[in-house]
Amino acid sequence: MEYKWIKNEKGLTLVELLASIVILSIIVAAFLTFFINSARTTNVAEEVVDATYVTQQQMESIYHLATTNSFNQFIDAMKDQADHSQTNSSTHRFTISSNSYRLEVTVEPVKDNDNNSIPDLIRLLIKTYDKENRQKVQMETRLLTSEAGGADD
Repeated sequence: MEYKWIKNEKGLTLVELLASIVILSIIVAAFLTFFINSARTTNVAEEVVDATYVTQQQMESIYHLATTNSFNQFIDAMKDQADHSQTNSSTHRFTISSNSYRLEVTVEPVKDNDNNSIPDLIRLLIKTYDKENRQKVQMETRLLTSEAGGADD
């Protein structure tokens, strides 16, 4: 006499069940790694956007100072805003703290190919650093100081 339950092979064995759990775990681990890396990338992008916003605000503030004042008044106003300032020949450097960032502002004359200064044209460079002193953003532009009524008082 044959028993029906002996011939019934429709179920899963323990080995098949363990193999499917291992395969499923590998797939889930791959997706989990993807989501973790995605979250890190989002955080880094958010930090860069925040630093860019702070830098852009400072750039606009400096542009306003440069276009509404003479060059010397502009430099004096920058010194008043800055936590620290330094001048080497024609290059002016300022350090400004803003919203947990440190901004290093450089104002210097623009040079031509022969290393001669171009009159009334200055280079404005802002580098923004976070609390860990890592550079997040760098912006640069050129400003005509004659728009402000001349380079000197």
